[in-house]
Amino acid sequence: MNSWTAACVLTALVNLVIAALVYVKNPRRLANRLFPLFSVNLAVWAIVVGFIMTAASEEDAGRLVRLAFAVGAFLPAQFNVLAIGVTRRFLERKHLWTAGFLYALSAAVAAVPFIPSFIHSVSFPSGRLRLPGPEVTYDTVLFSIYCVAVIVPMLAGLLSLGPRWNTATGVRRAELQYLFLGVLAGSLWVLATSLVPPFFGTTLPSRLAPFSSVVMSGIIAYGVAKYRILDIQVVLETTTAYVVTSLLLFFGYFMLVGAVSAVISSFWGGAQLRQMTLLVALFIVAATFVPFKSKVQYALRKQFFHDRYDPEELGAELNRVFGLHLAIGPLLERTIALLHDNMGIPLRATVLVSDELNVTGLFRGMPEWCGVRVVPESAVLRFLAHRQDIVVGEELEKSADPVLQEVREELTETEADAAVPILVNSSQVGALCIAGKVSGEMFSRSDMRILARIGTELGIAIERLVLADQLLKTQQFQSYLLEHAPIGVIATDERNTLTVFNREAEHLAGLSRETLIGHSPSRLPAPLRTVFEELLTAGKGTLDRELSVHGANGTRNTVRAMAELLTDERGSPVGAELILVDLSRVRQLEEQVRRNERLAALGVIAAGIAHEIRNPLVSLRTFAQLLPERYEDVEFRNAFSTIALREIDRMVRLVEDILLTRPGSCELREVDLVQVVKGAVVMFEAQRGSKEIVVRQEFPSQSVPVVADAERLHQAFLNILLNSRDAIEKKGEIVVRISETDEWVSILCEDNGCGMTQEEMRHMCDPFFTTKQRGIGLGLSIVAGIVQDHGGRLSVDSAKGVGTRLIIDLPRKVGKGASA
Repeated sequence: MNSWTAACVLTALVNLVIAALVYVKNPRRLANRLFPLFSVNLAVWAIVVGFIMTAASEEDAGRLVRLAFAVGAFLPAQFNVLAIGVTRRFLERKHLWTAGFLYALSAAVAAVPFIPSFIHSVSFPSGRLRLPGPEVTYDTVLFSIYCVAVIVPMLAGLLSLGPRWNTATGVRRAELQYLFLGVLAGSLWVLATSLVPPFFGTTLPSRLAPFSSVVMSGIIAYGVAKYRILDIQVVLETTTAYVVTSLLLFFGYFMLVGAVSAVISSFWGGAQLRQMTLLVALFIVAATFVPFKSKVQYALRKQFFHDRYDPEELGAELNRVFGLHLAIGPLLERTIALLHDNMGIPLRATVLVSDELNVTGLFRGMPEWCGVRVVPESAVLRFLAHRQDIVVGEELEKSADPVLQEVREELTETEADAAVPILVNSSQVGALCIAGKVSGEMFSRSDMRILARIGTELGIAIERLVLADQLLKTQQFQSYLLEHAPIGVIATDERNTLTVFNREAEHLAGLSRETLIGHSPSRLPAPLRTVFEELLTAGKGTLDRELSVHGANGTRNTVRAMAELLTDERGSPVGAELILVDLSRVRQLEEQVRRNERLAALGVIAAGIAHEIRNPLVSLRTFAQLLPERYEDVEFRNAFSTIALREIDRMVRLVEDILLTRPGSCELREVDLVQVVKGAVVMFEAQRGSKEIVVRQEFPSQSVPVVADAERLHQAFLNILLNSRDAIEKKGEIVVRISETDEWVSILCEDNGCGMTQEEMRHMCDPFFTTKQRGIGLGLSIVAGIVQDHGGRLSVDSAKGVGTRLIIDLPRKVGKGASA
């Protein structure tokens, strides 16, 4: 196998690979199924021509030449059938009849090369530059008949594409144009290498004919199978620009070499001159090719390839429209109008928005021809969210993917041919669906760039409107909170001008905001004005005052005024604020709480007194009822006397305990607190009963003088010790400690008894609250009352099962303490 045969075989393989790729791309599409037939025909033809180059005898060469012409005779039929299939989903009956006629004609033409007189002679040239393959001479008449029988159907097929692409639109039109371009290029190649040279007595160029199949197959496959193809005008424009530029620079190169040689010859000569000239010329050509090619392409576009619009001018106009910061409705109206005037798309558009996105409220004021569809499930939106690129419905037909076909069907339902993603921060919020061009042209690369930019600008506009809407809602919410806040708010800006004066401030200050906003704080009431002046004079920090101002109805309001200087991130003043809290309401609430607490306590006390007095009274009443009947009974009279006195003493003690719980007058004098506490401990030792309780006393060595009522303090300390005794079950310890400072004296009593819960601690000083089986619950109430009368503080810390620590803090002199 020589190199020419290997090249032909490789050409055939390339054609077969292209055929397989196109078929696999979408086997359901008619064009993708018909193209492999055309490409396989080209591959077989290339292989036969390749084997001609390896023929060992003239007879073998002649048979292969006849076979090559016979195979080539079917190409016009394959081309015409493919042209029919590009614009249709299936072949109708009339198309099948047409295909049958074309294949029958091809079979008849394929028989012509097998006529014995078709080939006059076959010879193998000799010489040093001999090329593989034979030289063949043909019968002029039969060869002419064959050429006409092949060229006429091929030319008829090319001419039939014109009306078809005039009626076709978008991508289908581009496919037909690529089919036309590919077949025309291949046909001209074959015409120039295989059909024309034999009329001039040579067949040497026919060795190059098979390579035309790759050009033909590649161009057609690009148009049929490529998802997004270039506009044919762009291809022709770019190709022409490169060809013209190359030709001009080719001739300019030789002129440049001569000119540079003339300049350099005065400095160098010989081989050195030749090398320098070539280097300079090559450098100039390389540096000028790209800018020169751009200028040539621009000139060709102006003279031959006329655009419907100038992309730069349309881009500038879109900049102006998007710079107006319009609402979405007017913005879309102007944008689609510009596309209508420049690209030629109809005044019709639909915006698809997912119901998961809260942006539908922004699409207000839309023109009648532009609608908004909220779709819960959208194949278009899902596809665009994944791809984030413009999708054209006709391009989707090239794929067999069911997802893409679902997208295509939704576009058809929307009466749209393309969908442009609307992106906000690289996230899709919707899609702008538009119709195809009225002219039927496909969307070019320039169109795609313009549409993609419109999608981005719409996303920016939506983001801007969303942010503006959120800002407005935030401002409204803040204004509502400020206006209905239960505190007064007054604020000034950096020019010391009042900017905020809410409703509560009006009520507290007795002024209307209309007379204050925009003016200086000098119009405020004197107390408030003074606070602002002091704050501004200090230049930093905060102020916290309690003021009295006249309110709206002439009432005098006690307010807490908290002022603060407002600064920016650099610490520069930008204003001041004054917060007013109505203390009158707070005081009223505090008094009401105290009143309710007193009423509740009174109810508890009344219930406790009733309970404690009812039992003795019942006993006395019973004996009083029986006394007339059993008066003569000495034993009864003695029992009555004993029980009556006992119950009366019980009621007397109850009354005395109750009197001790109320605030009362103390007989104050200077006493030694150590002796008072020791006296209480001695009394406790006599009343501790059978329990094994150790009292550990930790007192200062010297006396601790305080101004107090010794008797009442003795009663308080004894009650505390008795409570500790009751908390200890059988055996325990009580620590009594006295410590002192310059102003205060502390007495600690700590036991390791049963302790209290948090709930019990909250109520331990309430009258008649007790957790013991015996007792009326007044012990700690009496202690709290005595400590309060001395201006002291009572604090308790206890844990269930651990013990209780109780601390009494007494001032050394009454009048310097605080109530418990």
